[in-house]
Amino acid sequence: MVNVLSADYISSLGGYAMSLTGFKYGDNSDITLLFDTGSAFTVLSTKTIFNNINDEKMMLDRKMSIMEELLREDYSKILPRSAFSVEQVPCYACKIRNIKLNNKLLEEFYFYIVNIDKGLALLGNDISSFCTYNHTRLADINIVGFDYDGYVEEFQQKNNKILDLDELLGR
Repeated sequence: MVNVLSADYISSLGGYAMSLTGFKYGDNSDITLLFDTGSAFTVLSTKTIFNNINDEKMMLDRKMSIMEELLREDYSKILPRSAFSVEQVPCYACKIRNIKLNNKLLEEFYFYIVNIDKGLALLGNDISSFCTYNHTRLADINIVGFDYDGYVEEFQQKNNKILDLDELLGR
């Protein structure tokens, strides 16, 4: 079988990671997503998305634009539970266009954004459940199939209002 994607085993993380490239909101457009089968949702923090903007004011302005838009409109949100925190922080449905997940171009990439001041980038079961994959202990996960259409359809069905980050931030 030919691999469609792969999640690389990173020994320093003790887990698997995938590269998300094409974010144009900072000086660096790469984000490392942890392949987390314990996470129900793919979640990125605003800190992760804007991590590489060297201009503090620009970074704060962009975060503020997102939060103002999310509060002004009734965007779909989730309140995920965390094993590490009692607090539930709202995560809002978002999308961006033309992004690469480990060099596979996705026309639309859907995720939940959370406004926290720590780095967070998890690839959850909302994506991995649409993958056919195999792996052995401490080796890369070889993804041999990805039902992209099913992934898009399910995200759109579960979330009636999705923030388009490209449209909001002019990417």
